[in-house]
Amino acid sequence: PPLRGLILSSPANPTGVLLSPDEVRDLCAACEELRVLFISDEIYHGITYSDAPRAASALEFSQSALVINSFSKYYSMTGW
Repeated sequence: PPLRGLILSSPANPTGVLLSPDEVRDLCAACEELRVLFISDEIYHGITYSDAPRAASALEFSQSALVINSFSKYYSMTGW
């Protein structure tokens, strides 16, 4: 079957690996070119190390991206 979507978790849990804004932009562009839905799990965006690159949202580069986000992790309210 054809590829229908790509899911990205950045920063990744539990490693904390974070894609650069250029990498997120390139993935968004590739998905739009291939007509693949780009799903960006951005739940951990507010939790990064001070020396990490800026956490770029897929919405900065694509109007068709689907973004999953939350405030409970950022404000230490998991389970609420």
